Amino acid sequence: MKTKFTFLMDDKPGEALLNEHGLSILIDTGKHRILFDTGQSSRFASNAENLDIDLGTVDLAMISHGHYDHGGGLPAFFERNESAPVWIHSKAALPIYYSTNKGGRTRYVGIKEETFSDYKDRFIFTDSAVTPAEGIHIIPGTDVPGRGPIYKDGSLYLKEGDVESIETFDHEIFMVIEREEDIILISGCSHNNIVAIIKHVRELFSEKRLTAVIGGFHLPDLAGYNSKHESAAKKTAGDLNIIVSEINTLESSLPFYYTGHCTGDRAKVILKEVLGDKIDFFHAGYSFLL
Repeated sequence: MKTKFTFLMDDKPGEALLNEHGLSILIDTGKHRILFDTGQSSRFASNAENLDIDLGTVDLAMISHGHYDHGGGLPAFFERNESAPVWIHSKAALPIYYSTNKGGRTRYVGIKEETFSDYKDRFIFTDSAVTPAEGIHIIPGTDVPGRGPIYKDGSLYLKEGDVESIETFDHEIFMVIEREEDIILISGCSHNNIVAIIKHVRELFSEKRLTAVIGGFHLPDLAGYNSKHESAAKKTAGDLNIIVSEINTLESSLPFYYTGHCTGDRAKVILKEVLGDKIDFFHAGYSFLL
């Protein structure tokens, strides 16, 4: 049975659709309708309406981590869906996530606290691997060996009271769809390193073939982008190419990687140069079957 992926939100616009810095994917496995992230506002819901998608039919939702650009649209989802549980890491509800820009200004980048208090009966918190439905697996980033950002730019940090510390991304989770003969990995931003995440999933499901990896790879075009970031993007592209070769998907006409959102334009050029037709880039309204 094919699985359909429809991108309700991405940084890049689709024809006659809204866009913003954020991610939201509707996943239809044939057995389950899953909402993976909600972008930062109600725009994903407006796009769903324009695509004739009824969010009221979603029976399971998941928020990949506690940042506003992935969970900010939750109130809009709750207005349109009265029953689907939302799976999220227990630490994603903590109001401690901040960022800074080059000018030293700081801002809160977590999900609004009132979202969790106003809709407290809709959340299911987890900090361990769980299977919320048949063939649907949620895995925490803290389980990933060797996890951590591909490069540390210092823009994201934790603030508890007056104490600041380096962001550890303990609140990140990702999803694996297990089918009869294969698996598909979906990751929101891959703050814990997309290569490490893929390796962990392949070990967990060693008897199944990994068919596709979908999501942001967190290789953004940063202010002050330099040779360190360029080298990290090139190394990541090489590592991802090795994975493709190991899985032996070269005979397939479909891409193996689908990325966007927090994968910057320069990183996309590098990834395309190395991976060729094994990678594609999504945008709002992009849809495909696997």
